[in-house]
Amino acid sequence: MLKKFINFCLCMLIIASYAGANEFELKNVDPDFMGTYIQVGFDEVLKKTMSFDKAYYSNVGNYPILMLHENICYSNSGFHDGFAVKSSDFKKWNFIKRGEQRIIVDEFGVSHKRISRDWKDGYDILEAYIINVIFQDAVHLNNISIDGDKVWIDGEVFRIDLGINFCEGENVSLWLIGSQERYALSIEGIAGKLYNCKKGRWAMMVEKADTVYKTIPYFYWNDKNYPNVRSRSLSKDEYRFIRNLVYAKHGYIFKSEDLKNIFEKFDWYKPDSSYNDSMLSSEEKRLIKNVQEEEKEKN
Repeated sequence: MLKKFINFCLCMLIIASYAGANEFELKNVDPDFMGTYIQVGFDEVLKKTMSFDKAYYSNVGNYPILMLHENICYSNSGFHDGFAVKSSDFKKWNFIKRGEQRIIVDEFGVSHKRISRDWKDGYDILEAYIINVIFQDAVHLNNISIDGDKVWIDGEVFRIDLGINFCEGENVSLWLIGSQERYALSIEGIAGKLYNCKKGRWAMMVEKADTVYKTIPYFYWNDKNYPNVRSRSLSKDEYRFIRNLVYAKHGYIFKSEDLKNIFEKFDWYKPDSSYNDSMLSSEEKRLIKNVQEEEKEKN
């Protein structure tokens, strides 16, 4: 990240030497709007698809990220080449307050939402934001943890790779870099799979390989929207997991050793000897019924 920041600063110096610093100097910036921003459309696609790839290719535009300071606003091209926003363009922007949220509408009519008041560490903030969205459910597993812009899986650290212009692969949620190796994370059903990568057709191209480096069986089951869990097109084992997930949420003590081993991996699972079915809400009972019907179709 230090190297990225140094390259960013060098780029700013080159721009300033050719164009003159005043072209990028901002005036009358409201201090209440300083910070790091991402496109609203990018954020919506990211959360809907759980895929940085799909969000990237649908919304990058002119300003994929904004880092607004008191007299300058940094951005880039596709998370690659840094530049400063021209003051003439900045004058066309609109600034909107919605409670605690701050929105900037740029000269192209694209909306950007603030994700942090910090602007200096904008890239790190964005990387941490994306990882938290993608790993929002998996982080409840005892073998996965998030540390800022990095994620630990089974004791191995991975960081997000925003530079995906030379990466190819279908159904990729996130490109990650481990110990000198790049991996493609795919969400398949409620499982997450880290695929190995291989050299592509061109010198700088990287492709998702067919081999799986690591599997996370219960990566994504939509904890945020529980109990309205989407349960279509899952495997028989995944249906069984979702159905028993409802009981596990209330501390049901499982007799089946495999189910016991599964749910003990989650930080929220608290065995409760006083469990009874009256603890289930009507929404949870409906979820169980829907899953049972879909399970029958698999038999």
